[in-house]
Amino acid sequence: MDNSVAYELYLYTIDAYKRLVSMLPLDERLARFDSRCFSKIGELELGDEAFAAVSVRLMLQRKYFVRGKDLFLRGLLKSADQDFATSKDVIEPLLDSLDALNSQSVEFAFGDGKVVEGAFANVEDVMYGVLMHADITRAENLVSVPERMRLVALAPYIAGREYVLLQFSEFLHSAGIKPLSRKEEASATVSLESKGACRQVENSPFWRNLRGRDLGDEDIEKIVQQASRDDLEIAATVLRFKEALSRRPLDLNELNSLVARETICRWDNYLQAAELLEGDYGMSALVRYQEDGSALAKLLPNVREPFLIEGPQLIEGGHDIVLVKRSGIWKIWAMR
Repeated sequence: MDNSVAYELYLYTIDAYKRLVSMLPLDERLARFDSRCFSKIGELELGDEAFAAVSVRLMLQRKYFVRGKDLFLRGLLKSADQDFATSKDVIEPLLDSLDALNSQSVEFAFGDGKVVEGAFANVEDVMYGVLMHADITRAENLVSVPERMRLVALAPYIAGREYVLLQFSEFLHSAGIKPLSRKEEASATVSLESKGACRQVENSPFWRNLRGRDLGDEDIEKIVQQASRDDLEIAATVLRFKEALSRRPLDLNELNSLVARETICRWDNYLQAAELLEGDYGMSALVRYQEDGSALAKLLPNVREPFLIEGPQLIEGGHDIVLVKRSGIWKIWAMR
């Protein structure tokens, strides 16, 4: 894998790492525990929360510490040392920190006389014995040591690795590297219960991943004939609103006439709404009526020509237009 792609992938995975571990904070006292803290071991919280915080970090970190894998941290650090002119003051200390972590003296001795030395080896027992695999030999090692003792011994090592991982991500960000991002020019979709439908949307290329087909004039006429009066009134209101937002200068009187009176102050000068709806937006013919009497109409971007969506599908993007009825007339309440 090219180094530049590896850096982007690294940042993408670290973003996920940070999101997950932020929900499982690791007690700072446990993260910094060492042989000088024995007198305070009774103050540590070593229950399920600590177990989860350590275990989740351990599983997430594995990809960075398996030699030969794309995101092997030591390999990435050495590559960065060559690739970035400003790296020396950051990368060398991080490599030194890794060496110091791996040289820590941690030894687990079991009742059968077996001894496992080193934090990394004992972390591997946890990984292969219970978290990601179920190796009987390693699991026997685990049950031979009380969980509280294992947490106290390994948590500082795991916290130390986390520090190096996060510091490296900060360095890459400062060097102008961005996380892996989407490059395709088509929408992502998730189809539910629509195996029989084909992907035949051609005239709006952004939506070619949808299970559906392009619509002709006869199809549109049929949809209009089957629509209710409320459907048609809502469609007319939403389309007038969209068209009014596309004109410059904005006609505030026209826009105010289309929204619910009590919401006018929230729209300010409508510029934000106009910016959100720039481009080729099309309106879904399906109007969803809510229990509170409101209605939802969907506006999708990049719709060059009308098309029919077949079957339930999750789609990205677009905006919901919320409408309410006032004195028998549908008015725009909000856009989200």
